[in-house]
Amino acid sequence: MRRGLERMKRKQAKAKQTQALYKAKIEEAEAIYEMAKAAREVSELSADIEQQVFIDIKQQVSFDAVNHEFNTAVAELTLEVDNEEEYQTPSETKTDERISSAFPSTTETRPAERQKVEVKQ
Repeated sequence: MRRGLERMKRKQAKAKQTQALYKAKIEEAEAIYEMAKAAREVSELSADIEQQVFIDIKQQVSFDAVNHEFNTAVAELTLEVDNEEEYQTPSETKTDERISSAFPSTTETRPAERQKVEVKQ
């Protein structure tokens, strides 16, 4: 009976050592798992932030392109309207007529002025 008891104690000691070894390995695996979860969360967060930055950049570039095209079209239309007489409003036409009647062109008045000047002398 004594030998049986000693044998059981040895098996128990060996089982305790094995248990301690397994416990240490389990704790190590749990620590690695927790670190992997934290790393995954960080990488997901940074990936989400990076994705959002790229989305924001794409949206801004698209908006800038559309805004540029719009401004170009408005400028071209404005130039076209300014250069076309048929697009002028009646008030602009009347103003142009009043200005030209109030200030005759210099080429028309110079010969008359010269004649008057020559007659006066």
